Amino acid sequence: MTPKEYQLLELFLRNNGHVLSRHQIIDHLWSSIDPPGQDTVKVHIQGKNREIG
Repeated sequence: MTPKEYQLLELFLRNNGHVLSRHQIIDHLWSSIDPPGQDTVKVHIQGKNREIG
């Protein structure tokens, strides 16, 4: 698990039961100086879904 994947998992666990938008995820996990595109978040989530499922 990469550090970013760990941060994503931690964010989901801390917000259990809440729906987070891609924008909210980006705000929590990346700096405002160089935020990724929304597709980056999608790729990270899809990777975690493949590991779990």
